[in-house]
Parts: sequence; structure tokens; C-alpha cells
Amino acid sequence: MVEVSQRILDMVRRELVHDPEVDNAVLYEKAKALDAAAMKDVDRRQFNARYPLRVKRFELKARKPKADGAAPSKRKRVRRPRGKKAAAAAPARATGSVMRQMARDGVRDVLLRFAQELANADSRGEIVGVVASVDQYVEQILGLGSFSD
Repeated sequence: MVEVSQRILDMVRRELVHDPEVDNAVLYEKAKALDAAAMKDVDRRQFNARYPLRVKRFELKARKPKADGAAPSKRKRVRRPRGKKAAAAAPARATGSVMRQMARDGVRDVLLRFAQELANADSRGEIVGVVASVDQYVEQILGLGSFSD
């Protein structure tokens, strides 16, 4: 990991608390004056990533309350079943995916039949007849099952 000067980090933190809209160029120049050795091979982009962004993301944002006065929200942890519960839940997921695959295959077959009839039509009249019967194909698809999954 890249070395970070604690003196520069503290200075950036103070400046951002005092004026959150302070320009990065100003902070960069102050940092160079404060600790020239630590800033020897650091350009402005690297400085911005190491110091101001770090303070803004991890320190100031964590302290800032929401605009409506509510407490900052915490990430919700997703609980997954373990042990016997996990084993019991697995077949339900597998059944759902099998049913979805069967429905998908059924829809695919109906659409391929529709495409085949269009390809086999010899005249414009036959093509119009196949397209006009699209409602039959829609009914066949809808009869295959639930597609809400």
C-alpha cells in the first residue's frame, strides 16, 4: 500500500472540515509546503486519491447526517439459510429454475414454429396470413405458464 503522510492527512481533514469546497490545487500546494519529502513523486491526481478523496469518502461522509434529519442508513445484511435450512431451500430454487427453463423452451419452440411458417410462405398473401394469425401463437405462449419469475 502507498505511504500516506499523517501530517498531510490531518491538514487535508482540517481544511475540508473548515471549507468542503476547497480546491484540490490549493490543498496540493499546502501539502507540498507542509511535507516536501512525502510529496516528492506525487502528482495532483495521486494526491487527490490519497488524501482529499480518502477523507471525503471515509470520514466526512460517515459523519454527515441525512438532509431530512434522519440518521444515516446502514447497509442491510442479507441472511442466507445455513445447514438444514439451506438444504431445504435448494430444491425450491432448483425447481423454480427448471420450470423457468421449461417455459423458456416452450416459448422458443412456439416462436420457431412462427418463424418457420413465415419462411415457408410462398406469396405475400400467405405471409400476411401467417402474421395475421399471430394471436394464436401469443395464446400458445401464454398457455405455457407463468413468466413472472
